Amino acid sequence: MCEVDACGFHPVGYYSKEKYSDVGYNLACILTFPSHQRKGYGRFLIAFSYELTKKEEKVGSPEKPMSDLGQQAYKPYWTSTIVEFLLTTLHNKDQQQLQQSVANKNIANDHGHVEQSSNNYQSNTNDNTTACETTSTATAALILQQQQQPTTKIASSAVSMSIMDIAKQTSIMAEDIIFSLNQLGILKFINGVYFVNASKTVLEALKRKHPVKEPRVDPTKLHWTPFLTDVKRDKFSLHSKKSNVVEENYDADNVTSIGAIGGI
Repeated sequence: MCEVDACGFHPVGYYSKEKYSDVGYNLACILTFPSHQRKGYGRFLIAFSYELTKKEEKVGSPEKPMSDLGQQAYKPYWTSTIVEFLLTTLHNKDQQQLQQSVANKNIANDHGHVEQSSNNYQSNTNDNTTACETTSTATAALILQQQQQPTTKIASSAVSMSIMDIAKQTSIMAEDIIFSLNQLGILKFINGVYFVNASKTVLEALKRKHPVKEPRVDPTKLHWTPFLTDVKRDKFSLHSKKSNVVEENYDADNVTSIGAIGGI
């Protein structure tokens, strides 16, 4: 990685990785030159390594065991990336619910308009009374059916996902996700199953505490062809990962994001 100015290119850091790792390592060595530290370049290189892992359609992790400095570099990246993903998922869920609510309201308004038109038509024409009543009844039945659909608080305010759902979107290895969720204090162990238990307010507070800092990697400008491997034999390929979400009943007033962590 280099800085560029009028005098040319100036190296500021680098990282290395294996073309193929049997243990799923996506980074072997990383270095930022001392004169260019505290500029976010280390975090940028870490994010870059995970963007390459996404191109490979795999999950990855840095070479283990990690040094103390390595943990200090990776923990902020993992926590901020996971919190941002959870908040984005909740935001998308809220948008879908809002769109569905608007659609239902439009249907209800259309029903009122049809009913009013039907009444006006009945007052002017007696011959078509039966046809108008049939149309009004059919529309009312549609609205009644939609209103009688079972709705629960857990469906409207909770999101269920597995650890593999997070891994597939972030390319972070499952064990690193569990470690980060533990560090954030939102991982619960209930009846032998791990659960992410956090309200939207808690996640927003965590985002302020663990922000995604600049500079960021723009994946649209990344042009790279990954090393081809046999997907069936590569246990770190995303295509070999399966989600396993266990549904439970919780108090939706206090829980906004619930995910059973399975399929690890």
